[in-house]
Amino acid sequence: MGLKAYIDDSGGTDLNQHKYFVLAGLLANDERWAEFTTAWQAALVEPPGAAYLKMSEAGVLRKEFSMRKGWTSELRDQRIYKLTEIIRENAIFRLSVCVDKKAFRDHISSIKLKNPAPAAGNPYFLAFHKLVLGLPMLQAMNLGTSRPDAAVEFIFDEQGATGKYANEAWERIKTQLLPNMRPAGIPDFLPLLSRTPRYCSEKDEIPLQAADLLAWYMRKHASNNHSLIVQPHSNLARLFEIPGQDTLYDLSAILDLRRDILPLT
Repeated sequence: MGLKAYIDDSGGTDLNQHKYFVLAGLLANDERWAEFTTAWQAALVEPPGAAYLKMSEAGVLRKEFSMRKGWTSELRDQRIYKLTEIIRENAIFRLSVCVDKKAFRDHISSIKLKNPAPAAGNPYFLAFHKLVLGLPMLQAMNLGTSRPDAAVEFIFDEQGATGKYANEAWERIKTQLLPNMRPAGIPDFLPLLSRTPRYCSEKDEIPLQAADLLAWYMRKHASNNHSLIVQPHSNLARLFEIPGQDTLYDLSAILDLRRDILPLT
């Protein structure tokens, strides 16, 4: 039964907007995703009804969650609670990468590389590399398998030109980076990168809407915890019950990364 990870972003890649950029997603097998999709669509169409969920719109009662359609803040919150439960019942793993965009702009995108990859100064690609390498590495270490039939298919929300550059990065990872890099104690997980990522609309691939919900909450949580320790929103706290891996590139982590990159300049 194939494994699929659906990934979406929140916060945008404009380094002058929002403090954090987040890529986040959820993993399940085909059977669970089929059950998820049936339950998700049934929950969405309950009156007042919505054709899809996009948290940036639902959060301010716009478009599918507009007050003209009969939505209120209370009804929206009740529906998102129900949708969160559907995620919790079906996803088997969650993952996220959160990037402090100011730190990235000041200390990473400002580095002058000899042969920079296209859009190397975009925080999307830092998060992309961490996700597509981190999950197969965990599989190889914890499950003890690197069989190609265990490879996860990554499905990302549409990204236009960024998606093209990301797939070029995927090929570089497979053909240039991993064959020359074998971290100590980690099995060869190159066979787990046999499936090229796809970029799809969240209206066509329904689980991308769940990834959007997770990414939105993760970004809000990171922003709320920038200067104070704040408990996660109750919906996010329930999603944290799903086993997962969360990576935060705060200023300290960004400076560590910069030290690794500088010898390459």
